[in-house]
Parts: sequence; C-alpha cells; structure tokens
Amino acid sequence: AREMLTETFCVLSGDGVTDCDLTKALAFHREKGALATMVLSRTADPTPYGLVITAPDGRITDFVEKPAWGQVVSDAVNTGIYLLEPEILQRIPEGPYDFGRDLFPKMAQSGGLYGYVMDGYWCDIGDISAYLSVSRDALDGKINLPRLKDCAAGGMDSAVEIDSTAIVPKGCLVAAGARIQEGAQLEAPCYIGENAVVGRNATVAAYSVLGMGTRADAFSSVKRSILWPGAHLGEGAQARGCVMGRNARLSPCARAYEGCMLGTGAGAGVDAELAPGVCLWPGK
Repeated sequence: AREMLTETFCVLSGDGVTDCDLTKALAFHREKGALATMVLSRTADPTPYGLVITAPDGRITDFVEKPAWGQVVSDAVNTGIYLLEPEILQRIPEGPYDFGRDLFPKMAQSGGLYGYVMDGYWCDIGDISAYLSVSRDALDGKINLPRLKDCAAGGMDSAVEIDSTAIVPKGCLVAAGARIQEGAQLEAPCYIGENAVVGRNATVAAYSVLGMGTRADAFSSVKRSILWPGAHLGEGAQARGCVMGRNARLSPCARAYEGCMLGTGAGAGVDAELAPGVCLWPGK
C-alpha cells in the first residue's frame, strides 16, 4: 500500500475495541514533529502486552515485550494504534518486517518515535475471556461508542412481543421482532437482538447477548454468554460464560461452560457437556 500513503496515516490493530480520540493523538503527533506515534494505554496488569518506556517529553526510549512482574517499570502498553509519516516507509525493507519487533526498537534508538497515552477505553479482544469482558463493559456503558451506549441504556423496541407472564426488567435492550415467551425471565443488563426468541420459562441472565435470529428454547438458560446470529439452544440447554458462533447449536439438555467456544455451525448433541475451555471447530 506504500504508493497510496502520501500523507500522515493511521494503522490500527483489528482486534482492539477502543473509543480513543484520534484527533487528540494526531495533535500530539504533529506537536512533537514525530515520524511515528504509538498510542498507549495504561493498564493495571501490563504483563500480557508490550510495555513501553517513555521520557518526560513523550519520546519512547525502550520496550519490554510481555514483561515479567520484575520487569514492570511502567503501566503504559502498546495498543496497536500507530500514527505514521510516509517517510517511515523508507525504513521498512521488502519482505517480512514487524512494527513491534523490528521497526520501533530501532527507532527508539535513533529518535522520532513518541508515545501518546490515550484517555478512554481500550481492550485487546484476542482471546475469549477478553471478548466476554468487553461485552460486559459495553453493557455497563463503559465504552463511549454510540451503538454500545444504546445497549447500555436498555429499552424496548415497539415491535417487540413480550408475554404478560415474562419478566423483563429495566436495563434490558430488546430489539425489533424479538419474542419473549410465557414465563421467560431476563436479567439486566442484557441484549436480545432482532427476531430472537426467548422460549417458555427460559432464563437470560445479566451480561448475556443474544444476536439476531437466535433461539433459546423452553427451560434453557443463558448466563454471561454471547450467542452470535442464528445460534440455537435446545430445550433445557445451558450456556455458561461461553461464546456460540453463527448458527452454532446446543441440543436439548446440552451444557457449555466457562470459556467454551462453538465455532460457526458447530453443535453439541443431546445431554452433551462441554467442560470449561473446550473449543469446537466450525462445523464440528
């Protein structure tokens, strides 16, 4: 893409959720006359990330990749968001070359590399635990993104069908076409997507997300889980702290526990039990 990059440009990791104000980051970048600016975030536990050491003026002086606690001398970590000048491309040779391992360590020695510590929310959702954590934060309104703010606010679309015996407290967001059937119970905060069905006497506990067209049949139970569009829980099935991909299914009385992941179209048979952390490949 180097031929198209003729002015200051931004590179962002695809697995981060953030409400970073890039306008402020760009102002910092230009004020410092930087060739490259890494956007940094402060975190209580920097050990899973790349630790960044900065001078008082914001210049980056060193890196520690995935530090042990004895190496933690800063709480600023690399978010994978970079503001770059086109001249930076002259320092990148043909072939495999990595920002974190190759380019930036050299720039820390030669100069021109700065770190901007962002305000607001950032999380790397590179694993199931982090993905579920971001979902909880979104439902709690901790992420300043319009659609997620709507989720946190809760509310009922006018085209929702809710049985008079169902329990749907304030703080549940129920989208158009969803059906909440007889005796079903929802706990706030949760999100029920368009045309989803929560069956008779089913339970959807707090911090659960049911995507578009999902089904949770009679007496099934969803707790702290994310169901992607088209996912299906059979009668009496239980999803506990897991992620079900698009069109994945738990057959009647099947159970999936913490950290489980069912890939697209994957399924567990009648009365099957997926122990914590088990992952099913798509279609299995």
